[in-house]
Amino acid sequence: MDGVVIAAGDVVFDILLGAGTVAKLNRDGSYVVEFTGRQMTYQPGGMFMGVRRLYWGNPIIYLPKKGQERKHDIIKQTVELLVREL
Repeated sequence: MDGVVIAAGDVVFDILLGAGTVAKLNRDGSYVVEFTGRQMTYQPGGMFMGVRRLYWGNPIIYLPKKGQERKHDIIKQTVELLVREL
């Protein structure tokens, strides 16, 4: 995924299910990821049914709010997120 070899035990992030652990690598290049109470099989590149859903971490930086299209609002929210997370 993204040029890095996936191994059993790696922690990955599905944009709908959150964090999971790679449980099994299949011969066809797909891999099984375990989440709380369920397993999902992904194709190479983190694809599920033709859509990229799997990443090494949460790819969503912030959730935009209605009416906040102005650039300084986006920058302010991003800085606040970085301060909170770092």
